Amino acid sequence: MDDDPEAVLIDLSVSPAEDEHPPRPVRRPGRITAVAVLLITVVSLGGGTPPVVAAVRGPIQLSTDAGTVLPGTDTVYVATAGHGIRAFDADTGRLTWASQLPDGTMDHITELATTTLVTMETPEGITTTALDRDTGATRWHRDGAPIWRSPDGARVVLDPQVPSDAEPTALTCVATADGRDIWAYSGERRPAGRARWAIGFESGTLAMVGVLVTPPAGDAQVFDFATGEFRTLPESTHGWFTVVDDLLITDSEDYGVLQAYDRRTLHPLWTSTGLAGVPRNSARYGMRCGRLVCLATGDAAATVALDPVTGAARWAVSWDVLPGNGGYVLGFRQSGGDSGTLAVLEGTTGATLLELENQQPLISELPRARIPLLQQGTSNRPQLTVLDVDHLTMAPVTEFGGGSRAGQDAETAPDAASSCRASRTIITCVAGTGTVRVWRYADDR
Repeated sequence: MDDDPEAVLIDLSVSPAEDEHPPRPVRRPGRITAVAVLLITVVSLGGGTPPVVAAVRGPIQLSTDAGTVLPGTDTVYVATAGHGIRAFDADTGRLTWASQLPDGTMDHITELATTTLVTMETPEGITTTALDRDTGATRWHRDGAPIWRSPDGARVVLDPQVPSDAEPTALTCVATADGRDIWAYSGERRPAGRARWAIGFESGTLAMVGVLVTPPAGDAQVFDFATGEFRTLPESTHGWFTVVDDLLITDSEDYGVLQAYDRRTLHPLWTSTGLAGVPRNSARYGMRCGRLVCLATGDAAATVALDPVTGAARWAVSWDVLPGNGGYVLGFRQSGGDSGTLAVLEGTTGATLLELENQQPLISELPRARIPLLQQGTSNRPQLTVLDVDHLTMAPVTEFGGGSRAGQDAETAPDAASSCRASRTIITCVAGTGTVRVWRYADDR
């Protein structure tokens, strides 16, 4: 299509006076086909009409031969022919700098205060190149992908095995300024026992924060990425552990009894049986959800919310949840490919406020109050929309050209799942012609 539609808000809220009995949540499994259906429960947020605010500004178009396109905070990074990378200003489309990368495919970028880390899949494995954020000049090049960064961005931990669920055996912490080694972790260095990752709510991302070692006998040991040292947990055995803010939470070997510690001091805080009855799954991780702590159970698609002070279970839902802002939680149930049903849950009770079928959230970092979504339109034309979680409204951004994926026209992204991406501040899409379109959130929240 030639022009983007105006950002007109579609109010999804329903007054309780109009419908005292909300429709039941959708529970149908399987792939959603043909028409996208919006199934919405009754919701009223503070009454009144939500303010009409445009979801995004733009788009602007970049003049470049687009390869992989990755959005940053104020910059759009584009891989070009000949192992090049170009950085464009997201507001003006102006080329900021151009640089060279090793042979490979650009996988993701990590922006720090003065450095941009570019992680690539190369014939030799996963590598990371550090570029000056202002000029694109190469600072250093190392094997591995960043799995942790310090709050000040001065240090990152690289793992050459990423992506892998294997035991970490060759982690290296490096200084982002010059790539020098700060510490190294290996299987030979740790105490005898099994090693497990910890996933924590760190610096705005779900990131690895350490390694838990549970020996056959004796106290468990935590290797803390922040210090590069082992610390002892005052318990003998643990199944897994996760970090949420200032809490370090472990589970017992029988996957049911939780123990929380102060992350800084490792002083025991509470014990909980909040996961009793939840199907056993080792892929659990924790996150902040509203004022509670949510523990997700991976393949079991179940999430339990705990009181962070006492460990008491407050609610449980059959959703994989994503970290949210304020008083809401985002739930997602995959139905086929990258698409599925997205839900907005009330953070205090876990009640479903809204469900949207056949959606693909474009979330590369923790969700914001506005969530970019790809949905299949009624005419089989993929649509890019923005969900305003605060007001439960949706604003259309653009509709791609007609036809199915087998017969798309030149204005349709060749693969919408990979061609549209979002950061905290901007959204990018690549059309079939290679044109890169960039939108910025209107309020830049």
